[in-house]
Amino acid sequence: MKYHELILKYRNKLLNEILDYSFVNKFCLELTKIGAKVINIGFSNRKNRILCIKVGRGNLRVAYVCRLHGNEPAPTNACLLFLLDLLADSLREYGIWLNDIIDKVSIYAIPVSNPDGASLYYELSSKVNHRPSWEHIFSKARFNSMGYDLNTDWHYLKQPETKCIHKLITKVDPHIIIDSHEFYYKGNHPPLWPEEFMITLTDTPYKGVHSSIKELSNELMKEIILFLKREGYSSWKIKERHFIGRGVREYDEIIAKPFALGSHFPYEGSAKVLVETWGIGLGEYLLSDRVIIHYLSMIKTLEFMIKEFKKVIACKNNFLKNELSYSKREYIVEGNDVVKVHEVLKLHGVEVKWSNNDLIVEVPQRRSTMASLLLDREFELNKLIKEKFGNYVTLDKVYEVKIKSKEEI
Repeated sequence: MKYHELILKYRNKLLNEILDYSFVNKFCLELTKIGAKVINIGFSNRKNRILCIKVGRGNLRVAYVCRLHGNEPAPTNACLLFLLDLLADSLREYGIWLNDIIDKVSIYAIPVSNPDGASLYYELSSKVNHRPSWEHIFSKARFNSMGYDLNTDWHYLKQPETKCIHKLITKVDPHIIIDSHEFYYKGNHPPLWPEEFMITLTDTPYKGVHSSIKELSNELMKEIILFLKREGYSSWKIKERHFIGRGVREYDEIIAKPFALGSHFPYEGSAKVLVETWGIGLGEYLLSDRVIIHYLSMIKTLEFMIKEFKKVIACKNNFLKNELSYSKREYIVEGNDVVKVHEVLKLHGVEVKWSNNDLIVEVPQRRSTMASLLLDREFELNKLIKEKFGNYVTLDKVYEVKIKSKEEI
């Protein structure tokens, strides 16, 4: 099937209809016919495949992560529409040429990160013909089939969905991550358009994130906002930093547990922007607008990366330089759950080695910040988290292990 035939067949559906997960799988196969590579990166609790669509072979790397919450449908549609238009070379009006992208950027897109929740949402929403209502929030579909909120599992990595996605992100080491969501907004329902409809974006204003990651995230967030306004959304409310990972403000920074995707990966060297539209409970109401907002944010991210190539590369290099500047320290991990801890550390990209039955982790290394968060209660950020929330976020909080530093031996 040629590009234009795919667009004619599917564009209206992607803009206006909530998608069954079986359709997503089918559509991903269609994309392979026009140049995409589809990778099965793992399985959900119910053994649904989690697919990543790869386009391009360039040195700039971007990850689009969509649908961590099953009852947030618009990002999935937007991701698939974006990839279709990109591969059809239909984004030239935005200054994006397919050949440039293929040569300069590697795109890793996960249209459905929570297939079990997405499948349940489609089933429940179909029963009411996808009509908007406060009664159609379908909060059970927000979670995976084990009732777990996947967007709180990026630190301890207990769920198969987060494990496989984190493994991919660790391998890819993206310069930028776009974290696409929809949110639940209390008020009149359905909202008055456009007075009550809101778009929110959040960068990485977190304590302990390297300054280059903060600056790049903030610049991209501002560029996306300007782009949305230019493309016709200037009359819609756009709010910055509305969702900050349940953090606590301290002056101009946020102290947050590194549990959510957006408050986690900046510590591993990826700039990030969270893009959200009011969508939970809306069904197919305003779906085309919600889809286009996420679609435009994906387009702008590509354009920004090409335009700011040197800045994006320098950001990652500056982060790595800082990771390697940490003072020398060694951690020894022992106990009944040491194998589980080894898996978690490897998924985070932390370099480890075995000594008999114990794990040895040394800093400095390319993941010094994350190693310190996972293993060191005396790490400054860990002490701040303990002060604000009452607990450290070290692995001995959830696994049966004992962690010693070299000074304690």
